[in-house]
Amino acid sequence: MGRLQATIVVLCVIPLTLWFVIDPSLARFSSTPLIFNSLGQITALLGFTLFAFNIVLAARFPWVEKVFGPLNKMYVTHHLIGVSVWILLLIHPLGLVSTYGLGLLLPTYGNWARNLGLSAVLLLSALLILTLFVKLPYEIWKATHKYLPVVFVIGAVHGLFVPSDVSASVALTVYVSIVSFIAVVGGVYRSSPLSRFLVKKYKYKVSTVTQTGSVTEITLVPEKEHMVFIPGQFAFFKFQIPGFTETHPFSIVYSNSSPLGMCIKSEGDYTSKIHSVPVGTPVLIEGPFGRFSYYFHNRARQIWIAGGIGITPFLSLAQSLPANGVYTTDLYYVVKNKEEAFKLEYLKQLETQKKGLTVIPIFTNSEGHLTAEQVVEKSKNISRADIFVCGPPPMMKSLRAQFNRLGIRHGHIHTEEFSLN
Repeated sequence: MGRLQATIVVLCVIPLTLWFVIDPSLARFSSTPLIFNSLGQITALLGFTLFAFNIVLAARFPWVEKVFGPLNKMYVTHHLIGVSVWILLLIHPLGLVSTYGLGLLLPTYGNWARNLGLSAVLLLSALLILTLFVKLPYEIWKATHKYLPVVFVIGAVHGLFVPSDVSASVALTVYVSIVSFIAVVGGVYRSSPLSRFLVKKYKYKVSTVTQTGSVTEITLVPEKEHMVFIPGQFAFFKFQIPGFTETHPFSIVYSNSSPLGMCIKSEGDYTSKIHSVPVGTPVLIEGPFGRFSYYFHNRARQIWIAGGIGITPFLSLAQSLPANGVYTTDLYYVVKNKEEAFKLEYLKQLETQKKGLTVIPIFTNSEGHLTAEQVVEKSKNISRADIFVCGPPPMMKSLRAQFNRLGIRHGHIHTEEFSLN
């Protein structure tokens, strides 16, 4: 169990323990109505706690990645927690109906604390339905997420002031207050107007824009402070010109000694127009993020597998390799054909400069899809290697499963997903 999962378990155990201490006699489970009532109370505490934790994860505090692991993988858990919170907080009022009747589900004049609870559940449901089931433009989706901390505050006020075990127990009141404060700090840091002053961002300007086929290569130079990063990491970029109001994550493709750069493939509305960004455009950069690097998983034997534009993190990784062959690295570059092998010549040049680096192009139109068995056949000592895979999600999922079947431990296979929503 990783730190993130262990933290979730601990956070769930704490409020349940405090709730149980109030009445350890199990009398609250002595009849069916009381069981449902207790279920409603338990789900409220769990939903509240996980909701607060999710706000902290979404805040992208610089220290969170150091504690819980790579941001992109953390956001997968963030998504699952969000769904769980919704289910738990829907069960909460339904469980209490057994004691208070169906009228509990309707607004009550003068009972502002209960009405706040109903409002919070309805608002949360609306926002999550929009997120999960409606394909919204990114900016609208982002705006809806900014209101989630507000929904949390409404729910927290409900929990503190509605007659319940929380308001009757000093321990639970203190717990809910502390958790609420931490979540509010996360919401203010990421979603409030103050975030522009609290979140550190680097100011850069576009230096060059080069389009090669469907890939646009952009280099940037700092206006003042240079962002230091570890090869393989990514950052969030926002071009400050009309039509580019979105903030997107892209891998950083050059080492710290060069102008900062990125390579972007045209795959959607935003990326299809990225080639039109003028030289001199101001860019705000937040980062760096990620743990997709031999700096964090530094076995001497390295296997790197890139699918298409998934080559981007490997460009800075290959460039940063020591020239003396400390690492023995096989880089598999999987593309349809040679024409799509962006930066292949650059990688071949690095191959001559970096002892131990071997670049292996795989052209699927003529050779078929790369399999784990082929990697084992071509590369030696793979059982002692850290394996890095970046490419289309189906490719990463398939190769991970194949390597697992061949006995490669899950923890030695590292993938880079950008599902950060």
